[in-house]
Amino acid sequence: MHKIQTRIVRCIIDFLLFLRVQTIVTIMIQRIQSIYLLASAVLVAVATFFYFAEFSFVDYHIIFSPYAITASMPGFFETQSMLSLSASMWIMVIVSVGSIFCYKNRKLQLNIIRYECLFKIALIVFVAFFIYRLSAAENVMAMQLKTASLLLVISIVTDVLAFLAIRKDENLVRSIDRIR
Repeated sequence: MHKIQTRIVRCIIDFLLFLRVQTIVTIMIQRIQSIYLLASAVLVAVATFFYFAEFSFVDYHIIFSPYAITASMPGFFETQSMLSLSASMWIMVIVSVGSIFCYKNRKLQLNIIRYECLFKIALIVFVAFFIYRLSAAENVMAMQLKTASLLLVISIVTDVLAFLAIRKDENLVRSIDRIR
C-alpha cells in the first residue's frame, strides 16, 4: 500500500512540475519578442557555420569565415585562426537566449538587446572593414559575399523588432498603471 501511495504522490509531483514548465514556456512563447530573440540567436548560431566572404585572386584564393581566414594556392595552404570572432558570435547567441528568460524585467531585457545590437553592429563593421581591405587589392578577380554576412544583418533586424515589441509592452504597462 505504501508503494502505491508513493507512486501516486510521485506522479502528482511530476505532473505539477510539468504544468509549471509548460506555463513558463507558454508565457515566453506567447510574447512575439521571444520568437524574435530566438530567431536572432538561431541566425547567429547558423552564421558561425558559413563563410563571410570569398575572394579569388590571380594566383590564390582567400576564404573569410568566423573561425579562420584561409588562403590557398597551388601547392600552398595557410590558415589564420579567428577564434575571438567565433567566440564573440557564440557569446551573442548565449546573450540572446538569456534575454528571453528576462521576460519579467522588461527594462533589463531592453538594455540587453540594445547592447547586443551595438555589439553585432561592431562585428559587422569589423567584417565589412576586413572585406573592404581585401577587395581593395589590385589583383582581385572576384569577390562574393556569403551567407554569414547576410544572416548577421537579418539578426540585427530581428533584435530591433524584439526591442520594439518589448518597448510596446512596457508602454502598455505604464499606461495601465496611470489609469489606476
